[in-house]
Amino acid sequence: MLKKKGMNLNMEGYKLTASSSPHIRSEQNVSKIMLDVLIALIPAFIASIFYFGINSLLLVVASVASAVLTELLCQKLMKRPVTINDFSAAVTGVLLAFNIPASAPIWLPIIGSFFAIAVAKQIFGSDGPDIVFDCVGNEVTLDTAINLARKGSKIIMVGVPEGKIPVNMAFVQDRELEIIGTIMYTAVDYEATIQYLTDGRMKTDGLVTHHFSLDQSKRLIFVTRKL
Repeated sequence: MLKKKGMNLNMEGYKLTASSSPHIRSEQNVSKIMLDVLIALIPAFIASIFYFGINSLLLVVASVASAVLTELLCQKLMKRPVTINDFSAAVTGVLLAFNIPASAPIWLPIIGSFFAIAVAKQIFGSDGPDIVFDCVGNEVTLDTAINLARKGSKIIMVGVPEGKIPVNMAFVQDRELEIIGTIMYTAVDYEATIQYLTDGRMKTDGLVTHHFSLDQSKRLIFVTRKL
């Protein structure tokens, strides 16, 4: 039981849970983002039908069907996880159809979507970020970064490893990845951060929820546990 300034804080039974970063997580994923993109394209889709006629509808349907079916067949043949449910192929089909004339023949978006998915995406590319930041620096996070990275992308090591870390160099070579080390937490970093906070260039709205002095460390633990 802690007593301070008239407050009685019963901390019995409370534990401070420590976990690796990231500590702030989002429920967003590729499927939700791609679905949002498709929803955002609906007004343009309706307008294209209104102004250019039924052929616009047929072009979009043919393009999306070709993109989705091509991705499904390629992933089955290449024994990769099937990802047509993330709607990325559908977005590819819609955007391709939007970039050709409304009077184009139906076979044009079908061939275009096939090439975009089969060649550009499945053979020479893949889903994944261009740059991955490993902010932890252990075997699990580095392996995750290597597996997430797009072919030819970069992995920036921000976290400080405790020692040697095994690296799947065969995968790194095959994917043509760059692993780049970077130093952090230098005196210059602290000085710049303090300056940015002081002059308002770094916004903390939504990040800083409480303020504690050093002698309120026990109170900090209790409040953190309740968040």
